[in-house]
Amino acid sequence: MSCIRFRKRVVTPFLSVEELVQFYEISLRKLVKTQNTELIEHIVNEEPNTLLVVKQSGHTAYMLSTDDKVLVEGLSEELCSEGLKELMVYNARPPFTSHEQLFALGLRVLDEVHTEMFRLIRDVFDKIVEGDIEGAGRDLQALVDHTRNRHFKLEEALMVKYGYFRYDKHSYDSHLKRHAEFLDALSDVISNYRRKNYRDFLIDFMGFVDEYLRYMSSDDKKLVVYLTKVCGTGCTV
Repeated sequence: MSCIRFRKRVVTPFLSVEELVQFYEISLRKLVKTQNTELIEHIVNEEPNTLLVVKQSGHTAYMLSTDDKVLVEGLSEELCSEGLKELMVYNARPPFTSHEQLFALGLRVLDEVHTEMFRLIRDVFDKIVEGDIEGAGRDLQALVDHTRNRHFKLEEALMVKYGYFRYDKHSYDSHLKRHAEFLDALSDVISNYRRKNYRDFLIDFMGFVDEYLRYMSSDDKKLVVYLTKVCGTGCTV
């Protein structure tokens, strides 16, 4: 649409923006009434992690701005015409931002693998949203490999090296069981990747991640409390 000049990559998602925002952490920032299209351009191009809902004369457009792209829906020439526009501007934090903050536990080696885990989860989400099915498949496999061969292997090595299995065998056994269950469940989710439509797969995948992260953060917090007592914040394997 010529009256809105985007300086980021524009994506038309295969889900509606209204459907996608359920995965973001949304909060209203401000409500503005204006005739100034340049204000819309400024918000979309200069304020990442923002959802902009523009209404004028019964027409509604959605623009979800991230660091490197804008997801667009409903732009029409009517919204380019002169006249008062109602802008609802929302903060739109990326999926699982609150979860990621819970996993920042102050132990460097674990914080690093947790940061990578969330990056990979969001990569899968972004690829599916953009319709890059092959790319999503590669990212799903990268998530499995990271989880099995780096993330969980590191935690299990720390538990053995610093005697967690002797200190609290019940928690140790429970933690290992949770790892195995997560990998099995993740494999089941991925096995349905090409058998389901991608809308249903995305909903299943995000719901699965949300559920397991709640359990895993509790296990990891308990482990970190123990590790910081025996090796401080510089534990290594």
